[in-house]
Amino acid sequence: MKHLYLLMLFGLSFGLISPATVAAADPFQRYVKIKNNLPFTVYPVIQSPIADNGPNKSDGRVARIFVNQGSDGQGVPPGQTVMVNIPKNGVGPYRWYQSERILLFTVNPAALEKRVNDAGIVTNRDNPSLANLCPQEPQGACWSGIAKAAYWLDSPAQIIEYTVMSKDWSGANKDTGVWPNADDPRGVPYIDIDVSYVDDVYLPVSMTLDDTGATKYMGTNIGFKENTNNIPSFLTNINGFANNPLAQWQTYGAYSAKNWPNNKFNDMGVPRSPHIPTGYNITHLSLGGNTSPLYTALPPPGTPAQCGSWPGCSNLAPDNLCCPVNGTMLSCCGLLPYLIDNTSLVDGNSWNPSLDALLARWTPWISGNPCADIKTITTWPSDNPKFDKAAFCKAFQATVQWVWNDYKQEPYVVNDCKNYTGNRLNVCIIGNIIGFTTNPNKDRVEQTGQLPESVQALLRNLPWGDGNSALQYQWDKFLHYWAPVDSIFNLDPVVTLIKNQTTGIGAMSGYSFSIDDQWGNYQDLASGFIVNVGPSDSLLNQESFDPYQQYRLSLAAGWDHATVCGRPINLNSYGQAITFSFWKNGQPLQNCDIVLYPKPGNDLHVNFRLVEYTASVEDQWTGLMHDVKGFKVSDPTFCASNSSPTLKSICDPNQTKLEPKKPSDAGGGLEVVYVSVNEAQRPVVSMTVPQPPK
Repeated sequence: MKHLYLLMLFGLSFGLISPATVAAADPFQRYVKIKNNLPFTVYPVIQSPIADNGPNKSDGRVARIFVNQGSDGQGVPPGQTVMVNIPKNGVGPYRWYQSERILLFTVNPAALEKRVNDAGIVTNRDNPSLANLCPQEPQGACWSGIAKAAYWLDSPAQIIEYTVMSKDWSGANKDTGVWPNADDPRGVPYIDIDVSYVDDVYLPVSMTLDDTGATKYMGTNIGFKENTNNIPSFLTNINGFANNPLAQWQTYGAYSAKNWPNNKFNDMGVPRSPHIPTGYNITHLSLGGNTSPLYTALPPPGTPAQCGSWPGCSNLAPDNLCCPVNGTMLSCCGLLPYLIDNTSLVDGNSWNPSLDALLARWTPWISGNPCADIKTITTWPSDNPKFDKAAFCKAFQATVQWVWNDYKQEPYVVNDCKNYTGNRLNVCIIGNIIGFTTNPNKDRVEQTGQLPESVQALLRNLPWGDGNSALQYQWDKFLHYWAPVDSIFNLDPVVTLIKNQTTGIGAMSGYSFSIDDQWGNYQDLASGFIVNVGPSDSLLNQESFDPYQQYRLSLAAGWDHATVCGRPINLNSYGQAITFSFWKNGQPLQNCDIVLYPKPGNDLHVNFRLVEYTASVEDQWTGLMHDVKGFKVSDPTFCASNSSPTLKSICDPNQTKLEPKKPSDAGGGLEVVYVSVNEAQRPVVSMTVPQPPK
């Protein structure tokens, strides 16, 4: 689950990065660089829940940092970058390290606070212990304060998240691998990042670690404008989804065309665009009838003063007509400013078309038999004769029904849905499945096991394959998120919006549902990270994170320091695992030199030169061919010719092994091996180097 798995071990790298590659001499001074590539200003706010991270654990307050270039209220203008030093633990009474959120506003949030009659949201500038937050900006440009509550769910902002930690490289802290004090120098500075499209979809954002390009980006590379690769723009695609009758997905009400003129921020410089809630939010906020303080619900244009003829009031008695009062319709017509657009009262309960659409996706699998005549199903992962459509369909229905029966009796879900019956009860259960919102006991927190793997599979348009079965659909990279919006196998269409590169926003490495960690969450060795709002062509590494194509250098104990693809790394006497990529400072590398030194100084060394390759492999379960990437040595004689004589034995392929990832190598308990590819065809993604000779 997203908010429970931020310590998942993707990309373990246990060496200290050279000071030359970070923005501060102190590797434990964490920082974020926020670059705005959109054609309008963005206003970042770093928000930390004091109830979770500070000494006051019951009052619900939040601490905030407002980020501006030049002076207060300026935000980050188009084309500009602002660097923020994240306050350390123990600096002031608050904490900025664990599961923190950055809200990227499209309007000045401090100005918006003054417009909305919500005293709990207002930020009190009462945090004087935090100074020099933005070291490259004038004093006071970035400032901090405290509010009684977090911002509204439908705020004009995109959410991203980070966590910082001190990873234990010594082996002393074996239970968790993380020191309780995130600044503990016995470990190394790690940062965990994600783009939280699991909450909502509003802005194009990508994130990466500030490590010269060793790690790929999380999020989307699609901007508001068409780019040179003819990828449709973010704005075009989210508008297309919001208006797609096959999706039937409602936006947040304050952003719809009919409500936009009546919201509190339409004149603050932000262009109108859909703000799309994702699966858990749209079910629970719709059922709960939650309302928004950010807009006023007005009757549709042309509605008569006495609106008994209007469908929303057609069932009212003639003497109980519903009329505008001071410009606002009475709630008897269901015209409250609901958070979710097109929500109204049906038989006294809040409801909207998205809930009908979700029921129509799930109900056939729960109580029907779609597999009875597979010829009526028009979309499949493959039409190759090798693909067994009947088996796939049968396994999919079995997975849906197993998950459904589990959730119907899960105590947390029973309690959460206790006030609902009929269709409302079923929608509540669906929302809990999408959100994986169950009691956080061990068997439901882990990402592996039948229940989480089944939920992951279903939301990726796949059945779950038993661990003893040859067909492990849930781990087949080539099948993840395959189904179009109109497919019967698509149970949560907003996931397709997030993941699809052509019709969606192309955020394969972004969260799309609660336990989408395999694709949506990343952590590695770094002191800082970069947030890129808009097109990602300025990132240090312009490839999207892919857990199946993550290159790893594993070093046995005994190496002192190394240079990996031009990135200097200080090692120690313990074994290391280092993530690398064929990118550096925004440019692809033709080759990657890995130079290892067993002692201080650069005289004694061994040098490997690697190149990247592309191969075409067959998915044996579907019969389809796919391109995959791996790496190999550029020249079998290069290492021996460019290494110290006493270290040439390390060059022997029987000593240093280049191999595909094996099931036992899967990080964080998640299987990321090319399971459907013949073992001999799997690409090389791992390099293992033994100890240097003594």
